[in-house]
Amino acid sequence: MARNVENIKFNNGNECPMLGLGTWK
Repeated sequence: MARNVENIKFNNGNECPMLGLGTWK
């Protein structure tokens, strides 16, 4: 479901490259 898995930003402001389950910004 995530296209830019390399630039995933959570609501907290943390960039997760592989973890994107929960909050997607």
